[in-house]
Amino acid sequence: MMATYVETEATRQQTLTDVADTLQARKASVDDAVHNLTAKLAASESKVVTRALASGGQVLGTRLHGFRGTLKGKLGPELAAHARIAGVGGIFHSDELPGYGITDAEVAVIAATLAVGPEDAFVLVADEETKAREALAEVVARAKRAIEGVTAETRDPKPDGTTVYSRPLPGRARMYPETDVPPIRITKERLDRLRAMLPEMPEVRLERLVKEFGIPRQQAAQLLEDGYDAEFEAIARESGDAQVAANALTYQFSEIRREGIDVDALALDRLREVFRLHRQGAFAKEAIPDILRQMVREDATASAAAAALGLGALRDQDLDAILDEIVAAHDAMIRERGDKALGPLMGVAMERLRGKVDGRVLNEKLRQRLAARGAHLPP
Repeated sequence: MMATYVETEATRQQTLTDVADTLQARKASVDDAVHNLTAKLAASESKVVTRALASGGQVLGTRLHGFRGTLKGKLGPELAAHARIAGVGGIFHSDELPGYGITDAEVAVIAATLAVGPEDAFVLVADEETKAREALAEVVARAKRAIEGVTAETRDPKPDGTTVYSRPLPGRARMYPETDVPPIRITKERLDRLRAMLPEMPEVRLERLVKEFGIPRQQAAQLLEDGYDAEFEAIARESGDAQVAANALTYQFSEIRREGIDVDALALDRLREVFRLHRQGAFAKEAIPDILRQMVREDATASAAAAALGLGALRDQDLDAILDEIVAAHDAMIRERGDKALGPLMGVAMERLRGKVDGRVLNEKLRQRLAARGAHLPP
């Protein structure tokens, strides 16, 4: 990957150099002043803003004089990476607004409050006040350096060939042998012992996950990239349903993260309980995302979350009674559509029984009932 890293880094630095030329030509500058915009956005429908305000947070902003249009490419993510040092999830900047639930009218109010001119930009942070102020301080410092050109810093490589800000570049004062730690002699025996303890290489692990558990390569790659490969193995071996575990830890986790729910905070033992209960038939696989959300929101166990959501497997006789009721209620549609009634009936059944019965079970039972009425369904 070294050639790829060099190429993408060269492109990044050239882009930042071009941005610096633009900012210098505009005589750009950065305000140190931080403005509290909480009252201006109190009625905002932005999920990020409403979450922050609901937890007692603030919406703070600052103006970047002469920065209009420069945040769309590389510079915006650079500012966001520095803001995350303070522990916030990210930033809003004017080059991407309106958007993310923030309207044109709200953008106009913010611009007026911050005295934003035609060539100016602004940055917003919505979070707990101390964190938001620290995040904006990081943004301001990075924006000032952007006017000068490319910043010298340590960056971490990512699997896709790009890099992300890690920490400031060490100065010359750190470049000397450590005087307080004696040298350590590296013997052949030590090297052999370390080689025997080396973890499985990612490319080898990827192939093994695909072959051993039968999951798609894309899912296996995402599990490795997200760092959930070990959790997946533990859960898949215990539950015996690798695909359900893979779907939850990739697609469903990604969806829940986008809602601002910190699903990554769930410990392995609690995740294992979710899939153990599912294997025991306590709830259907369709209920897993809702149970994960409830566990995070209420800091609850899987069993407590399922109980709070009113989920639980039905007895066979209760399920049959409900399906018989649904079929009877749609008798006219069944007589009119025949085998084509299966889809609408599945929709009604899933709406009523979601989380309590596996979709495959519903499909099979409805097929049996339609077949008994003379409908000819494909296998």
